[in-house]
Amino acid sequence: MSNEFDEVFQLQGINWMVRKALKAATITFTVEAYKDEKDIPHMVVQQSAGYGPSPPAEHRLLNWSEVPRQTFIGSMTGRTRFVNGAMNAFGFCNPVLEVQTSTGDAAKNSEALRFLRGEIAADGGQMSGFLMEGEEDKAQFVHHMNINDNGWTGEEVCQISL
Repeated sequence: MSNEFDEVFQLQGINWMVRKALKAATITFTVEAYKDEKDIPHMVVQQSAGYGPSPPAEHRLLNWSEVPRQTFIGSMTGRTRFVNGAMNAFGFCNPVLEVQTSTGDAAKNSEALRFLRGEIAADGGQMSGFLMEGEEDKAQFVHHMNINDNGWTGEEVCQISL
């Protein structure tokens, strides 16, 4: 996790002690990818903090179908898919996607899209996008969305190498 997440964790209902432990931890993500017998891509994400028990592995189907799971912050449903990238004027790449979560405010929705596309940082500062490896028309990004039973929704975009 590259940004300050205390406020996000607080909104998710994670208590102060756990938030402080997460802030001090070095989180490692191990990702395994494969296709099943129906040719549906899967991604298995395992987190580890180097101490204590690890949460259960997160199984994602990359076909935008809903996958329920139980986490230490409650029940949630995730949806995941590949999205392609497009080169921008700076020679970098931006994921081509639409934000699935509405804030109810058009300006904030536009800002969320620009953030997910790598056009702006969390503080609103300008960014160039993502470095591109491979061909532009190949899926280079994974778009994931969580809907928590406690009422919050989160979206993320990760660049991948195929």
